[in-house]
This record gives sequence, structure tokens and C-alpha cells, in this order.
Amino acid sequence: MGIETKSQISDLSKKAGHDLKSPLRKIRQFAELMSLEYSDALNGEGEIYLNALTESAEEASDVVNSLLLYIRCLTETLSLTQVSLEDVIETVSTRIYASFGQSIFLDYNTLPTVNADQGMMTLLFMHLIENGCRFVAPDTSPKVSIESERTDSHIIIHVVDNGIGITGEGAEKVFEPLMRLHPKSGYKGSGLGLAICKVICDAHGWDIGFSNNPHGGTTFKLTLPVS
Repeated sequence: MGIETKSQISDLSKKAGHDLKSPLRKIRQFAELMSLEYSDALNGEGEIYLNALTESAEEASDVVNSLLLYIRCLTETLSLTQVSLEDVIETVSTRIYASFGQSIFLDYNTLPTVNADQGMMTLLFMHLIENGCRFVAPDTSPKVSIESERTDSHIIIHVVDNGIGITGEGAEKVFEPLMRLHPKSGYKGSGLGLAICKVICDAHGWDIGFSNNPHGGTTFKLTLPVS
């Protein structure tokens, strides 16, 4: 993809994003006003409809925001620096605990410093760890461990979770945009998190893959060439 084409796609996505987010914002605002002004007039069924309207608008907004982020990762020029992955995980962990609570178990051993885009690394590990926290069985406390090893030619990073695993029809397409393996009612998500991870890895010349753990959960494997 040429620089000019990337710029055109980026400009189009920004314009489209504005045009999509504006009506969704209005839907949420009017739904909130209806709830405040007419709550006494709404019966039980009316409240259910109004809540469904609000949730649908929020869900659509999440998809739009994730799609814009996906396009940004596709088109943005990398700003490469020496990035400490331990610092990245430290930053990400604060956000993870704020979103999912203190019951999350997040562990990592000594992680390398790599030549990468700082912002993209934050997005990459945020989405991988969020995936492990979101897709867990009911009444299960999420656990995510990050480990690294080095060979003569590669750095290999494993992100291991205790989630529900990636199985069933379409599992091999899990890194494709808007690919869902589970019903929305059971597990919330935009269907773009792992696609964003794949785009970031591709941009850096890294490989990303996954395997299911013998006792449940998933291991994501990042393979980085030693520079």
C-alpha cells in the first residue's frame, strides 16, 4: 500500500468516523433524556426497549471506534524507538485493573526491549491481555502470564491465559476483522481486537499465532526477529 493511498484511506476513515459517531451519540443522548423525563410513563416493557436501544447504540459505537483504530494501525507510519516491554505491560496493567477489577492475575517475567512503535506496543498488549480477561468461563478469575525466550535468531513472547480457548468453526480465521466465535450476548467485544494485533505485528515484521492450552485457555505466540 503506497503512502498516498494510506493517506487517502486515513482521511476517508476520519470523515466516515465523524459521520457515524455523531448520530450514535445523539441516539444515546436522547435515550438518556427519555429515561430521565419519561421514566414514570414507561412500563416494564418500555424500559426494556429503551435499555436495548441504549446498549445497541453503545455496541455500534464500540465497533466504529475499533474499526477506526484498525484502519489507523493499517495506515499509520511507525515511529520506531527502543521500547521496554516491561514498561508497556506496567502501563497496560493499570488500565486492565481499572476495567476488569483487582481480581485479575497478571504476571510477567523479564521482558526484552525491542525496536518498535511505543503506541502500537501498548495497543498490542492491551488487546491480547483484554482478550484473556474477557473470554473466560463464568465465575472464573482471569489469569494472564507473559513470558519471553530468546534464540540465536528470534525473540519469542508467549501470552498465556486461562480463558475458554479458541475452538470451533472459524477458529483459524480469528485474526480476521469482525470475526466472532462466540455470541455477543455471552461475550462482549467488537470482533476487531485480534485483527488489530495481527495488523500491528505485520507492520513490525513479526509473526503472531495461537494454540490452545492442554488444560484450558489460549497461548498467543509472538515471534520477533533479532535485529
